[in-house]
Amino acid sequence: FRRVLFRSMNYCVIPWTEVHINNDGTYKTCGTQLNDLTLSEFGKTHNVFNMTIQEWMSSQYQESVRKSKLAHKYEPLCVGCYKEESVGADSKRSRELLKYPILPAEYQRPTFTGDVRSYHILLGNECNLACRMCEPVYSSRVAAEQAQLGLWSGPIRSNWTDNDIAWNMVVDSML
Repeated sequence: FRRVLFRSMNYCVIPWTEVHINNDGTYKTCGTQLNDLTLSEFGKTHNVFNMTIQEWMSSQYQESVRKSKLAHKYEPLCVGCYKEESVGADSKRSRELLKYPILPAEYQRPTFTGDVRSYHILLGNECNLACRMCEPVYSSRVAAEQAQLGLWSGPIRSNWTDNDIAWNMVVDSML
């Protein structure tokens, strides 16, 4: 019953509990969120070079996502979970909700309380494999192969951890 109720409500705890950092240092609300934002103006400002984890979680953007979740609005960035749920599969959203039999009060307000429960951090895309299911953003070898074919125009190697200032800012934010 609880699982069906939350699926119909578009509610998700991830914007309150998790931090996602892409291999280029951009933040995302969730790991299943599409990477479109990282290539936009959004990605140029919402990244580990410009803001701490606490600043990201307290940002106007994250607060707007949380408000949308509290209002049970359809969120276009959550299409991955919606698709999985539409075919009866368990989505990341539904699996995360199972961790919380009773929703804490802080997950019923749009503000961030400073209690990150999970970090999903991609340290870079350096990889010597070229798995079929992989994308250039996650594998430097796939990026190089697709660039050679004219199918990729992004960076071959993407590793925000090369920047000591960004690395220290993230590590310090987690302590």
